[in-house]
Amino acid sequence: MTDRHIAARIWPLLLVAALGLAPFTVFSNFLVDIATDAGSTDSAVGSLRGLGGVAAILVGVLCAPLIDALSRPRLIACAAAVLGVGCAISTVGSTWAWVAFCVLIGAGTAILNPAVSAQASDTFTDKGDAGRAATLVSSTMTLTAMLAAPLLAGPALWWGWRGNMVALGLAFAAGAVVFARGGGSGRAGVGVASPRTRRYPGLAAAAPLLAVSTLRTAAFMGQLAFVASLYHERFGLGPEVFAWVWSLSGLSFFLVNFGG
Repeated sequence: MTDRHIAARIWPLLLVAALGLAPFTVFSNFLVDIATDAGSTDSAVGSLRGLGGVAAILVGVLCAPLIDALSRPRLIACAAAVLGVGCAISTVGSTWAWVAFCVLIGAGTAILNPAVSAQASDTFTDKGDAGRAATLVSSTMTLTAMLAAPLLAGPALWWGWRGNMVALGLAFAAGAVVFARGGGSGRAGVGVASPRTRRYPGLAAAAPLLAVSTLRTAAFMGQLAFVASLYHERFGLGPEVFAWVWSLSGLSFFLVNFGG
């Protein structure tokens, strides 16, 4: 089966996976404006993204067994609902609203990403097609990192970053309804939580890999949190122009992910 046929089968999953990256993309690209509206500094507001990482770790560890034990379409619906609530809260614009936003977006994506990947794989019985479906989900998310910034910067010229968050909130709400009703989920995706999954027996053996992954993510997330502020301070770039800088970084990330 070709990638085109696979994508045609799982396009709702690809769409919701792409949407999952958009909230933090808006947050990072419009950090300077967001901090100004919140009456705070770029560094203070940008550092809040770390809360999203902490929430993602905690929720990911606690909820990992649920990916194989519960209905994945329902998990995707719940994650989309959490992401939608986070986007809605962000429109308040206060520092505390951004605290809640970062926590909710981190928690939501920790559930959404593995659930979408697992559901995409389970849509196909052939192992090769299943693996390619999971790769398409991952590639779609990295492609979103390239395209989302300029696509979001355009509408923001008209309605600002709050308009982007409102639009994303509505999109997540629609996605939550669709997946809660079982739509867009391919064939059934409910696994069985084994004792092996519940006890995490391989974590000690995987400690070096987990450490490298943690350091890599920490460096990458730290760069994303403050790069917009840096370019604004040094080069005077607004979010509309900076979006293209973001896209170059996303393009390289996508090409390596897809080619690998």
